[in-house]
Amino acid sequence: MARDGEVLSQISRYGAKSASHRAASRHNGGLRIIQKLVTFVSEYERWQARFSTQDYAFGKEPNYFLKSCAQLLPRSGRALAIADGEGRNAIWLAEQGLEVLSIDFSPLAQAKARALAAERGVKVNFEPPTYTRGNIPKQPSMSWLRSSRSLAPRVNAN
Repeated sequence: MARDGEVLSQISRYGAKSASHRAASRHNGGLRIIQKLVTFVSEYERWQARFSTQDYAFGKEPNYFLKSCAQLLPRSGRALAIADGEGRNAIWLAEQGLEVLSIDFSPLAQAKARALAAERGVKVNFEPPTYTRGNIPKQPSMSWLRSSRSLAPRVNAN
């Protein structure tokens, strides 16, 4: 099976698709691992490319659905914004008075999110994802949980 360093070296040298074909031809047993790595690298590259422009990919205003739920928000509490990209939703939640943790795996997106938060004068905690399956710490209840596709009031993280 190909070593991680060898595969990453090939990906940076030949590109993700070519590296997977080269590694597959030499190490057929490790094909699944390499394909997963290539998929991850490809997704990472795709999102980094999307957020690499000066403009905000999805604009600076919050998602329409999230904004339509404004009357459901508590007056205070904590919110978790998962896969938050350039931070437009987390920043809007902070403007509504919530303490917000924004998580996204794109460093470019988080840099733009920090700039937008500074521009709007709100405090949002921005972090990359660091938890793996079974490693998520127990937290006090979150008032809101927000991801790209869902909004769930009063989620208990315990």
